[in-house]
Amino acid sequence: FKRGERKMLLGLLEKAGNITEDMLRYKERWIRLGEKLHPFEYKKRFPKVFKAFDVLRNDKTFHTFNGKVEKALANLDIFKATSLLKSRSGEFARRLDHLLRLAVAPQQWQHIIQQFAEVAEKIATPVLLQVRAHFNHRDETSELRTFFPKGNVAKVQAIENQLPEISVEACLAVIDICEATLVERFKVLKPLGKVYIDERLKNYLVPFSQRSASKALRTIVRGSKVDMPTGGDTIRFFIWWKEGVINGKPTGTVDIDLSAVMYDNDWNYIEHISYTNLKSSKYKVAHSGDIVSAPKGACEFIDLDIPSIIKFGGRYVVMNIYSFSNQPFCDLPECYGGWMMRKRPQSGEIFDARTVQDKVDVTADTRICIPVIMDLFTRKVVWSDLGLKNNPRWHNNVEGNLGGMTLMGKAMTSLNKPNLYDLFSLHIQARGELVSHSNRQEADVIFTPEEGITPFDIELIMAEYM
Repeated sequence: FKRGERKMLLGLLEKAGNITEDMLRYKERWIRLGEKLHPFEYKKRFPKVFKAFDVLRNDKTFHTFNGKVEKALANLDIFKATSLLKSRSGEFARRLDHLLRLAVAPQQWQHIIQQFAEVAEKIATPVLLQVRAHFNHRDETSELRTFFPKGNVAKVQAIENQLPEISVEACLAVIDICEATLVERFKVLKPLGKVYIDERLKNYLVPFSQRSASKALRTIVRGSKVDMPTGGDTIRFFIWWKEGVINGKPTGTVDIDLSAVMYDNDWNYIEHISYTNLKSSKYKVAHSGDIVSAPKGACEFIDLDIPSIIKFGGRYVVMNIYSFSNQPFCDLPECYGGWMMRKRPQSGEIFDARTVQDKVDVTADTRICIPVIMDLFTRKVVWSDLGLKNNPRWHNNVEGNLGGMTLMGKAMTSLNKPNLYDLFSLHIQARGELVSHSNRQEADVIFTPEEGITPFDIELIMAEYM
């Protein structure tokens, strides 16, 4: 950098907030940059920057905010931890459960909730919705806790639920604070008038981030549950892919495989249909056959008869797409998967793209994709759109990845996340008048899965209701 450029950059850093803590997160990068900025030449002009680089380069002791919070929590100093977190309301909301777990005396959790109430108005709407949903389901005995890693929502992490119990009174108090804050926030928005809301929206989750969602005919939030169409008892899964050139590089031979895995009510494995097992003697399912290359494009499909699978004890069916030739899906010119309903197996219906119910463009940087999970008992489609890492000790197929699929299936079908019914209900409470189904024609605004404002209006929901 020229001397003038160095002064400009150092001056900008000097005006920034708590730079030392942020710089420590990427310590080596900042040290390398410091070698070019020479902050020690300007330690009198930019003292804050000088101190920050001095800490980084000379490994001097520096107590970060998180370090102070963790120390207070380790010492069970609830009041100090709460005092610290109150200065960062978003972090307070995310650590609220941890604080309440450590609060053994009523006066401790009451103090925490009182402090939370004082900063709730500063907390973002998505965070308040997630806190409300978390504490609303806090006392449920769920087997798993499910997380979507920040910045990579196509992946999901699930761990065993080992959370200790906390006071029901504390949970209800947190829920009341979140709801009251959101209602007050929504009151300043434009009145909705008379509103009708469909209870089926409880099956559709709130869209917090759709940046990694695959392109699809209808985009909804992962974990949402869509009704299967009536008039058919056979599900047809299908995939389409094509070899070619992408970013100037030939793909070579591409072998994509389609599989379906059946589980019972408790997620015990029953059987799978794939290129290694084209038919079942137990119920009516069949694979179209394995295709190992697609220079002009290729398709595979699987037909599954719902009544025969249920009769045999099956409930869940997980659709899987595998890159057997080991190219990541993002390196393919074309690849998508989807599903449609058929009247019955071997019904003679033409395989017509116009009968596709939903499809997903498979573009994740993975070699396994789980587009949907079918719940045959409730006739629901659980929208998944997940990427899964393959097991390096096995071929990339069903047999090598059963453990991961079972975990993902349990996680996606047991999510307790904020739903659209609750979000829209808070808006109605704040700025609308609820009308019953019999008076639906009087409604100025309609929230349903099919008409009015629907779960597929993601941009509208995020812009005007979040």
